[in-house]
Formats: sequence, structure tokens, C-alpha cells
Amino acid sequence: MKFNTLSHLDPKTAAGILAQAALQLTSQDELISNFYKKNLKIIGDVLAEARDKAGIKTGDFSEQAKEKLADILDEGSDTILEVDEAAVQQKIDRVGSLPSDLYRVVLDQRIYDVYGQNGYKEIPAIEATVHSPDAEKHFVSRSESEREGFLSIFAKQFVNKYLAKTYTLIVIGLRNGPEFNVKAAYRFYGSFSFTGEDADIIDILKLFSRDFGIDAHVKGYFGSFFYEENVDIGDDLELKIPNGENVVFHLAFSRDEDGKGYLWFLAVDRDKYIKFFNKKNN
Repeated sequence: MKFNTLSHLDPKTAAGILAQAALQLTSQDELISNFYKKNLKIIGDVLAEARDKAGIKTGDFSEQAKEKLADILDEGSDTILEVDEAAVQQKIDRVGSLPSDLYRVVLDQRIYDVYGQNGYKEIPAIEATVHSPDAEKHFVSRSESEREGFLSIFAKQFVNKYLAKTYTLIVIGLRNGPEFNVKAAYRFYGSFSFTGEDADIIDILKLFSRDFGIDAHVKGYFGSFFYEENVDIGDDLELKIPNGENVVFHLAFSRDEDGKGYLWFLAVDRDKYIKFFNKKNN
């Protein structure tokens, strides 16, 4: 389904506007992003066109109306993001990843296992973060838990008129062709300024781990968060994770012929984070 109000825009910008429009429909916190503020008028025009397409009157904000509008916006996004599968694979073979706005976002079941019913509240913000991030970092990953794959981390700040409700969403997942499989999404409430550099992702993960991390041992390295470019990986990572059932553990590494490569891990105290998340959202 095409939106006439977006016909003059490039696919990335158009997809970002549709994602932000969907986010406004479901947000209960009056959250706004910098992207939203810059595109306020056209987002309003898109929502008006969606109402026309769905036959929904202006001023109807019932749950049924919101669901219909969300479906229309999703169809518009699918149309914009349709890509040639062969071209996608060629792009991946060349550089290992696609532009973030081209990914189809798929939520792993563990999102719902961890968040319960509240997991559904995060879907619009997760999609907006992947398709229009403030920062992103990509790894060619080999991990004990995920086998082989391509790991990516995206982050996006959502600004609220109340400073205490402003947060940055961190999304972690695996790239699989044109799909991005979301393994985890974490909110970081606190002051953070994006610089546009790769280091933004590492810096915000460090801050998040200080609040919700739990110490783990990986190959002699100790802590809730670790990232180094050139370490001795060897043949065995020797994982030691305390209280494993309460820990959400993320790991990525590479290993060359000499047994060296990068090592990244994050260990999250699930109960502590979920208790905090539910308190913020109830």
C-alpha cells in the first residue's frame, strides 16, 4: 500500500516516518523522538491519509481504530521496504549487512518470555530504533549461544516532555538476510548525547551495565560488560555465569588463525531490569 504523502521522499526517510507514526498511535507516555519533532507535519499528514484509507473518522482514537491504522501503516512500510532478495544477498555478501531501514524486524520469543505482556508495548519503539537509529554497531559473530550469525546493536533516544521519562532504547539481535531477529531490547533512562561515532553503542552499553549488569567470567575476563578488539580467544571461551537462570547473556567474538579477535559480552540481571521496567510502565 502506497502513501501519496510520502511519494517525494527516499525509502529510508519514508520508512522512518511510518515507524514514528505507528509509535505515536501506541505510545502511552507521550514519547517523541528528535526525528518526530523534525517531521511533525508530514507524520500528521500520513496519519490523516491512513484514516482516509481505513475509513476512520478524525477524532476516533478507540483501540479498534488504532489497530486498523497500525495495520495500514504496516502495509505501507512493507511496500516501501520490499527488496529484491538476490540484490539483498549480494549486498550482504559484499559488506555483511544492509542499511538498517531495509530490515524486516522479527521479535524472538524470548522478548515475550522476559517481558510478558509488556513485550507488546515495546514493538513500535523497537521497529523505530532498528529502522531509524541514532547509533548502530555491527559484528560478524560466532557465539556459543547463537552459533554463527551476524550480530547488530541499535540505539535510539525517545524524548519526553518530562525529563525523567526520556530514555534510550538499546536493541540487540541477529541479522539473517533481509530479516533482523530481535533477541533483546533494553531501556536506558539517563543523560546521553550521541556523537554519531561507533563508540556511542559501547559507551551506552557500559552505562546500562552499571545499573543492570551482573558479573560473569569469560576467558579470564571479569565483569558485566566487556569489549576489546584484539584479545586472545583461543579454542575455549571458558564461560562462567553465576545464577544462570536470572541472567540474560549476550556474546559475540571473532577468531583468526592465530586465535585472536574481538570479544564482546553483556550480562544482564533479568529480575532487576524487569522489576525496574514494570515499575516505569505501570
